[in-house]
Amino acid sequence: MSEFLYKYVDDETYCLIKYIGNDEHVVIPDTYCGRPVTIINDDIFKGHKEIKSIKLPAGLKALGGFVFDGCENLHEIELPDGLTDIWQYAFVRSGIRSIRIPGSVKYIIPYVFKDCRNLTRFEAEEGLAKIYNNAFSGCINLKEVCIHEGTDLSEKAFDPNQSVKVIVLHYHSAVFDIFPGS
Repeated sequence: MSEFLYKYVDDETYCLIKYIGNDEHVVIPDTYCGRPVTIINDDIFKGHKEIKSIKLPAGLKALGGFVFDGCENLHEIELPDGLTDIWQYAFVRSGIRSIRIPGSVKYIIPYVFKDCRNLTRFEAEEGLAKIYNNAFSGCINLKEVCIHEGTDLSEKAFDPNQSVKVIVLHYHSAVFDIFPGS
């Protein structure tokens, strides 16, 4: 059974600060004491290899650093619309295979997906402004990145010599360009 500890935030929401449990399928409540849960703090699920799925709160705005570090059996996760911040190393060494980033996230900062060896597909909705250097460092099986026209993709987002198909969706057509990774 999952147990969560929360901290009150000045904007009258709550931050998840601790997870106690060993469930394979974790559901984080949308609210605590009638107020939305908007932040998941650093390291909350770090090292929880038993976790296979996590349902995030609908009003979530920020995922902390190392939040899913080492969750090697967490293969897929749905990020809620409205999420704005994903901190460094949030998914490091996790088992995610594919991920969709909502358009409310503007930046994928360095090392968010470091060493996600099972990650094969990354998809970002329209609205993502930039993917920074080393965002996918160590993602040795990443094969496809799907972004929209206008997203600035750092040429060093991937490891050197990594071959990744980058699909760029254009705003006013269904045509896309394919660029091999470098």
